[in-house]
Amino acid sequence: MNSPSDIDLNHHPDLPKRPDDANKGYFGNALLIGGCKGMAGAITLATKACLRGGVGKVYSYATDSVCDCLQISAPEAICLYAGENLYQSLDQYDLAPFSSIAVGPGLGQSDDTRQTVLRLLDILRSLPNRPPLVMDADALNLLALQKDWETLLPDNSILTPHPKEWERLCGINANSRQQQIEKARDIASQQNLTIVLKGHETFIAFPDGTAYVNHTGNHGMAKGGSGDVLTGILASLLAQPIDFKTAVIMSVFLHGRAGDIAAIKLHPRSMTATDIIDNMSSAFNEIDPN
Repeated sequence: MNSPSDIDLNHHPDLPKRPDDANKGYFGNALLIGGCKGMAGAITLATKACLRGGVGKVYSYATDSVCDCLQISAPEAICLYAGENLYQSLDQYDLAPFSSIAVGPGLGQSDDTRQTVLRLLDILRSLPNRPPLVMDADALNLLALQKDWETLLPDNSILTPHPKEWERLCGINANSRQQQIEKARDIASQQNLTIVLKGHETFIAFPDGTAYVNHTGNHGMAKGGSGDVLTGILASLLAQPIDFKTAVIMSVFLHGRAGDIAAIKLHPRSMTATDIIDNMSSAFNEIDPN
């Protein structure tokens, strides 16, 4: 396999110029699925990060109680109320018009959410022009419970595990970073998936065999909620008219760079996932001043 390429302030793809006369429809519609009692914050962070990423419209599908929180915390988002059962309400929404879908932040691991994830995968596999799918957090943990989970995923899905979640999926110890990376490259190419293996120097493996190592980010991001922010950024950039590979690489880069800027302004010990979101505009300004 080829050696991975570096991603840093001097080595990253360019984002396409945005036309001045564009409307919100031009920049896509992202759908986020997640949240449960006690974990409304996770889907809220993902939603707010998605909004900051530049997508035209953000939809968040969650239970009624979580949507009530979202309506206040992220008023720009459109809430799709599911009652108190995600699975039974999922089929009432047409997923084809969405430009990207992300599932997992704060989802929980109930039987309802397990059925929701499996039904979502069924629906997406049946769509001829399916949107890219990002799977994170509990969506990955639920997927790991399924035998031959790789066969359930639509082509070009993006998985964003941290090392322990990747251990559950592939069986390689979370402390064996190099072995986890090699397995990520193997599965990405064999199953037509993109694997974003999070952590210090996040590793990205694409289906075409190319790989990247990100050099932005710091230990202040090793906090709950940081992964939810990345999921939101990915959903945002993937929904826009941006090349797939560029969208994935730049999501990881911007996530880390916003965290670096937050660490400079504050202190890495005390920064939170919200501080990453709050500094996304500064990260954009460095690479996309117009």
